[in-house]
Amino acid sequence: MTLNKVSIASKLWLAIVFLLGAMLAIGSLTLYRSHVIEARAVDSLTRTQALVRKAEHWKATTEASVKLGMASAVALDGSVTKAFKENLDNDRFRIAKLREELTKEADTPEDKALMKEVAAKGAQLLATALETAKIAEAGNLDAVLTAIKTAYEPATAAYLHSIDQFAKAQQRKNEAAQAAAVDAGRAVMGLAGAGGLVVLALG
Repeated sequence: MTLNKVSIASKLWLAIVFLLGAMLAIGSLTLYRSHVIEARAVDSLTRTQALVRKAEHWKATTEASVKLGMASAVALDGSVTKAFKENLDNDRFRIAKLREELTKEADTPEDKALMKEVAAKGAQLLATALETAKIAEAGNLDAVLTAIKTAYEPATAAYLHSIDQFAKAQQRKNEAAQAAAVDAGRAVMGLAGAGGLVVLALG
Protein backbone atom coordinates (compact mmCIF):
# COMPACT_ATOMS: atom_id res chain seq x y z
CA MET A 1 0.00 0.00 0.00
CA THR A 2 2.84 2.34 0.94
CA LEU A 3 4.69 1.56 -2.26
CA ASN A 4 1.60 2.31 -4.28
CA LYS A 5 1.22 5.65 -2.53
CA VAL A 6 4.85 6.50 -3.17
CA SER A 7 4.46 5.48 -6.80
CA ILE A 8 1.39 7.69 -7.23
CA ALA A 9 3.13 10.61 -5.50
CA SER A 10 6.15 10.16 -7.72
CA LYS A 11 3.96 10.14 -10.79
CA LEU A 12 2.27 13.31 -9.67
CA TRP A 13 5.59 14.97 -9.07
CA LEU A 14 6.87 13.83 -12.45
CA ALA A 15 3.71 15.19 -14.08
CA ILE A 16 4.12 18.53 -12.29
CA VAL A 17 7.80 18.75 -13.21
CA PHE A 18 6.97 17.89 -16.81
CA LEU A 19 4.24 20.54 -16.98
CA LEU A 20 6.51 23.13 -15.39
CA GLY A 21 9.24 22.25 -17.89
CA ALA A 22 6.79 22.47 -20.78
CA MET A 23 5.51 25.82 -19.53
CA LEU A 24 9.07 27.11 -19.20
CA ALA A 25 10.04 25.90 -22.67
CA ILE A 26 6.89 27.30 -24.30
CA GLY A 27 7.23 30.54 -22.36
CA SER A 28 10.86 30.92 -23.44
CA LEU A 29 9.99 30.21 -27.06
CA THR A 30 7.09 32.67 -26.94
CA LEU A 31 9.29 35.34 -25.36
CA TYR A 32 12.00 34.82 -27.98
CA ARG A 33 9.57 34.91 -30.90
CA SER A 34 7.80 37.97 -29.50
CA HIS A 35 11.13 39.74 -29.12
CA VAL A 36 12.10 38.96 -32.73
CA ILE A 37 8.70 40.01 -34.12
CA GLU A 38 8.54 43.22 -32.10
CA ALA A 39 12.15 44.12 -32.88
CA ARG A 40 11.52 43.77 -36.60
CA ALA A 41 8.33 45.81 -36.39
CA VAL A 42 9.97 48.58 -34.35
CA ASP A 43 12.99 48.70 -36.68
CA SER A 44 10.77 48.98 -39.76
CA LEU A 45 8.60 51.63 -38.10
CA THR A 46 11.62 53.68 -37.00
CA ARG A 47 13.23 53.57 -40.45
CA THR A 48 10.05 54.52 -42.30
CA GLN A 49 9.29 57.36 -39.88
CA ALA A 50 12.77 58.77 -40.47
CA LEU A 51 12.28 58.49 -44.24
CA VAL A 52 8.94 60.29 -44.04
CA ARG A 53 10.47 63.17 -42.07
CA LYS A 54 13.41 63.51 -44.45
CA ALA A 55 11.22 63.29 -47.54
CA GLU A 56 8.87 65.98 -46.23
CA HIS A 57 11.82 68.19 -45.26
CA TRP A 58 13.32 67.65 -48.72
CA LYS A 59 10.08 68.70 -50.39
CA ALA A 60 9.65 71.82 -48.21
CA THR A 61 13.27 72.93 -48.66
CA THR A 62 13.13 72.38 -52.40
CA GLU A 63 9.85 74.27 -52.75
CA ALA A 64 11.26 77.25 -50.86
CA SER A 65 14.43 77.16 -52.93
CA VAL A 66 12.70 77.14 -56.33
CA LYS A 67 10.47 80.04 -55.25
CA LEU A 68 13.58 81.95 -54.27
CA GLY A 69 15.06 81.05 -57.64
CA MET A 70 12.04 82.52 -59.41
CA ALA A 71 12.32 85.71 -57.36
CA SER A 72 16.01 85.91 -58.20
CA ALA A 73 15.24 85.58 -61.92
CA VAL A 74 12.69 88.41 -61.76
CA ALA A 75 15.02 90.68 -59.77
CA LEU A 76 17.03 92.22 -62.58
CA ASP A 77 19.06 94.25 -60.09
CA GLY A 78 22.49 92.62 -59.85
CA SER A 79 22.93 93.37 -56.13
CA VAL A 80 19.62 91.70 -55.31
CA THR A 81 20.44 88.69 -57.46
CA LYS A 82 23.80 88.38 -55.71
CA ALA A 83 22.10 88.38 -52.30
CA PHE A 84 19.74 85.65 -53.46
CA LYS A 85 22.61 83.58 -54.86
CA GLU A 86 24.15 82.89 -51.45
CA ASN A 87 20.87 81.58 -50.08
CA LEU A 88 20.28 79.53 -53.21
CA ASP A 89 23.74 77.98 -52.95
CA ASN A 90 23.10 77.04 -49.31
CA ASP A 91 19.74 75.55 -50.23
CA ARG A 92 21.27 73.49 -53.03
CA PHE A 93 23.85 72.09 -50.61
CA ARG A 94 21.17 71.07 -48.08
CA ILE A 95 18.94 69.63 -50.79
CA ALA A 96 21.79 67.64 -52.32
CA LYS A 97 22.70 66.23 -48.91
CA LEU A 98 19.11 65.19 -48.20
CA ARG A 99 18.80 63.60 -51.63
CA GLU A 100 22.04 61.69 -51.10
CA GLU A 101 20.88 60.38 -47.70
CA LEU A 102 17.49 59.36 -49.04
CA THR A 103 19.04 57.62 -52.03
CA LYS A 104 21.08 55.45 -49.65
CA GLU A 105 18.28 54.75 -47.17
CA ALA A 106 15.32 54.27 -49.53
CA ASP A 107 16.40 51.09 -51.28
CA THR A 108 13.21 49.36 -52.43
CA PRO A 109 12.56 48.97 -56.19
CA GLU A 110 9.71 51.50 -55.94
CA ASP A 111 11.97 53.99 -54.15
CA LYS A 112 14.70 53.63 -56.78
CA ALA A 113 12.21 54.17 -59.60
CA LEU A 114 10.80 57.27 -57.89
CA MET A 115 14.28 58.68 -57.21
CA LYS A 116 15.16 58.14 -60.86
CA GLU A 117 12.08 60.15 -61.82
CA VAL A 118 13.04 62.89 -59.34
CA ALA A 119 16.53 63.06 -60.84
CA ALA A 120 15.08 63.39 -64.36
CA LYS A 121 12.66 66.15 -63.34
CA GLY A 122 15.43 67.87 -61.39
CA ALA A 123 17.67 67.90 -64.45
CA GLN A 124 14.85 69.43 -66.50
CA LEU A 125 14.28 72.10 -63.86
CA LEU A 126 17.98 72.94 -63.71
CA ALA A 127 18.15 73.33 -67.47
CA THR A 128 15.06 75.56 -67.39
CA ALA A 129 16.48 77.65 -64.54
CA LEU A 130 19.74 78.20 -66.42
CA GLU A 131 17.85 79.21 -69.54
CA THR A 132 15.69 81.61 -67.53
CA ALA A 133 18.82 83.10 -65.95
CA LYS A 134 20.26 83.75 -69.42
CA ILE A 135 17.07 85.55 -70.40
CA ALA A 136 17.22 87.58 -67.18
CA GLU A 137 20.78 88.69 -67.99
CA ALA A 138 19.43 90.45 -71.07
CA GLY A 139 17.34 92.66 -68.77
CA ASN A 140 13.99 92.04 -70.49
CA LEU A 141 11.48 91.64 -67.66
CA ASP A 142 8.60 90.66 -69.96
CA ALA A 143 10.71 87.89 -71.49
CA VAL A 144 11.70 86.68 -68.02
CA LEU A 145 8.08 86.58 -66.83
CA THR A 146 7.08 84.70 -69.98
CA ALA A 147 9.87 82.16 -69.45
CA ILE A 148 8.84 81.68 -65.84
CA LYS A 149 5.20 81.23 -66.77
CA THR A 150 5.70 78.90 -69.72
CA ALA A 151 8.76 76.91 -68.67
CA TYR A 152 10.06 77.53 -65.15
CA GLU A 153 6.76 77.10 -63.30
CA PRO A 154 5.74 73.88 -65.15
CA ALA A 155 9.23 72.41 -64.62
CA THR A 156 9.06 73.36 -60.95
CA ALA A 157 5.60 71.81 -60.55
CA ALA A 158 6.77 68.58 -62.22
CA TYR A 159 9.85 68.40 -59.99
CA LEU A 160 7.92 69.06 -56.78
CA HIS A 161 5.29 66.51 -57.85
CA SER A 162 7.98 63.84 -58.28
CA ILE A 163 9.32 64.59 -54.79
CA ASP A 164 5.77 64.53 -53.42
CA GLN A 165 5.24 61.08 -54.97
CA PHE A 166 8.38 59.87 -53.22
CA ALA A 167 7.24 61.36 -49.91
CA LYS A 168 3.82 59.71 -50.27
CA ALA A 169 5.48 56.37 -50.97
CA GLN A 170 7.41 56.70 -47.70
CA GLN A 171 4.15 57.54 -45.90
CA ARG A 172 2.55 54.39 -47.30
CA LYS A 173 5.51 52.36 -46.11
CA ASN A 174 5.18 53.93 -42.68
CA GLU A 175 1.48 53.07 -42.53
CA ALA A 176 2.31 49.51 -43.57
CA ALA A 177 4.95 49.34 -40.83
CA GLN A 178 2.39 50.54 -38.27
CA ALA A 179 -0.04 47.83 -39.41
CA ALA A 180 2.78 45.28 -39.20
CA ALA A 181 3.51 46.39 -35.64
CA VAL A 182 -0.15 45.82 -34.72
CA ASP A 183 -0.07 42.41 -36.41
CA ALA A 184 3.14 41.63 -34.53
CA GLY A 185 1.39 42.34 -31.22
CA ARG A 186 -1.45 40.05 -32.21
CA ALA A 187 1.02 37.37 -33.25
CA VAL A 188 2.69 37.55 -29.85
CA MET A 189 -0.68 37.19 -28.12
CA GLY A 190 -1.47 34.27 -30.40
CA LEU A 191 1.78 32.55 -29.50
CA ALA A 192 1.12 33.02 -25.82
CA GLY A 193 -2.42 31.68 -26.19
CA ALA A 194 -1.25 28.68 -28.20
CA GLY A 195 1.38 27.95 -25.60
CA GLY A 196 -1.23 28.01 -22.86
CA LEU A 197 -3.47 25.62 -24.79
CA VAL A 198 -0.57 23.22 -25.34
CA VAL A 199 0.19 23.20 -21.63
CA LEU A 200 -3.48 22.57 -20.80
CA ALA A 201 -3.58 19.77 -23.34
CA LEU A 202 -0.49 18.17 -21.85
CA GLY A 203 -2.05 18.48 -18.43
